[in-house]
Amino acid sequence: MKILDAGCGEYGLGAFMPSADITGVDLLQEEDVRVPIKYVRGSLVDLPFPPETFDISVSVDVLEHLAESARTEAINQLVKVSKRAVVITFPLGEPARLIDEKFKANLERRKQPVPQWLEEHLSHQYPDYADVIKTIDAEARKRGQTTSARIHYSENLGIARLLRNSNLYSRYAYLAINLFSGIFKRLMPAAKEGSAYRVIVVSEFKNDQ
Repeated sequence: MKILDAGCGEYGLGAFMPSADITGVDLLQEEDVRVPIKYVRGSLVDLPFPPETFDISVSVDVLEHLAESARTEAINQLVKVSKRAVVITFPLGEPARLIDEKFKANLERRKQPVPQWLEEHLSHQYPDYADVIKTIDAEARKRGQTTSARIHYSENLGIARLLRNSNLYSRYAYLAINLFSGIFKRLMPAAKEGSAYRVIVVSEFKNDQ
């Protein structure tokens, strides 16, 4: 299965799926990509691949970094290069935004630098998953396909809040809580609508014929 990791960053899916056939695309220089994947420098709003190059295209925590005016084209590009499915994850609406706003306020109060990712999050509206699903479906219909969408939730809001608060005091505390939450994930409240920081949209394509 050929997978596109759109907006892969330094590590992306390749850090977790080392044996998979992954192509990453981002605006980084090639030497800055830290995992052994096929890397192509390019933009999510103008992917440098022919139609249906990949079985699945994935974009993890990228959409919220784009201006609202660019998001539709980015989603359309993901659909264009995919044969079977698109997977997109992003922070989920107002509850996620409130956590990020509080984190920024705490950083500023403690006179700590605000990371670029956080500034980018808060400079745009957070994506709405219903709009994302509609955009995927509309683009798929142009090539005679319909979509079947599933929604999953990731990162309980309480855990997200705890991780950000720990980062205010020490990177080691942040890493320790991150590790603890991973090890004891099954014992922690499951993320669901209304209590999740992040949503995962999985849209599979079906031929109309």
